[in-house]
Amino acid sequence: MTYEVTQIGTVRNDFETPVGPEEMAAHESTIVIDEDYAEGLYRIADNDYVTVLWYLHESGEPSLRGPRRYGTERGIFACRSPNRPSPIGTTTVELLEREGRELRVHGLDAIDGTPVLDIKPYAPNFDRPDRTDDRRENHGGRIEGPSADRDGRAREVGGDEQ
Repeated sequence: MTYEVTQIGTVRNDFETPVGPEEMAAHESTIVIDEDYAEGLYRIADNDYVTVLWYLHESGEPSLRGPRRYGTERGIFACRSPNRPSPIGTTTVELLEREGRELRVHGLDAIDGTPVLDIKPYAPNFDRPDRTDDRRENHGGRIEGPSADRDGRAREVGGDEQ
């Protein structure tokens, strides 16, 4: 099944090619909203954070399972790889400033020229889980070694995980 989406804006920053998401997220970006959608920015500056959805226009061929940058192999829906069946990226960013149709943000891991599909206010009561712990080992970015099951028990890597 195919759907249409509409580009509402474009990312502007110093990254012409993808680098590590941590490096891109450490810098500021500007999201320039197309004039047709500028009115949709009314009172967006009331938010400290917004979630940006964008089209991964330079992603590779989709893969349902494969190696990650660090650590164990995972299925595409268990990681943040850009090589997805529907190449859509999402990140919650700090909204630093709105000036007209431009949003200056910190924490976006998209490259210059990336098409923006949507922006939503970050709402902790909807977007933050009640749990603050994370069952992934070393969830600070690098996941290495065997995965753990939901009860925290080590599990063999490889084979068919369910």
